[in-house]
Amino acid sequence: MLEDLHTLVEFARAGSIAGTADRLFRTPSAVTRQVQRLEAALGAKLLDRSVKPPRLNSLGARVLEQARDLLQRTEALKSLASSDAEPHGLLRIGLAHPLAERTLIDPILALTEKYPEVRVRVLSELTGELFHRLLAGELDAAAVLLPEGKAAPPPLLTRFIASDRMEIVQSVNDRR
Repeated sequence: MLEDLHTLVEFARAGSIAGTADRLFRTPSAVTRQVQRLEAALGAKLLDRSVKPPRLNSLGARVLEQARDLLQRTEALKSLASSDAEPHGLLRIGLAHPLAERTLIDPILALTEKYPEVRVRVLSELTGELFHRLLAGELDAAAVLLPEGKAAPPPLLTRFIASDRMEIVQSVNDRR
C-alpha cells in the first residue's frame, strides 16, 4: 500500500497518469493499476475520471494529505535505524508567546542551517493550548514558561532548560 500511496503523491505532483509514469519510470497502465489498487483498498474513488486528464476528487485530496504525512513518517522511521542519517523532515515546535519574540528563534534558525533537510514549523500559543496540541499529536515539542514546581500534564514530559528573572516595569509618568 505504501508504494500505491507514493504513486498517488507523484500523480498529484505530475498532474497526469502519463506524467506520473514518466516520473516513476513505469508505464501508464502500471500507474493506473496502482491507483485502482489503492482505491480498492480504501473502498472509494480518489480520482475524478469525468475530466481529461483525471484529477483528484475531494476525497482524493484528503487522502493525498494523509499519504504525504504517512510517507514522511515512514521515512523518519527508517532513518531512526540508520546511525549515520542526518535529521530530516518536518519538526513542529510550539513556543509560548514570550519566547516567540526572539528568545528561541536564533537557535531554531541555527538548527535549520546545521540540518538543511529539517523543515521547521513554529506556532506561538498560550501554554495551555500548546499542551493541548502536544497531546493531540499536532506538535513534536514545545517551549513553555511554567511556575516553579509545575510540570506539563501527563503523559507529557518536561525538561527544565532555563530560568528567567521577571520584573515589573513602571512608566516614569505614573509615579505616585
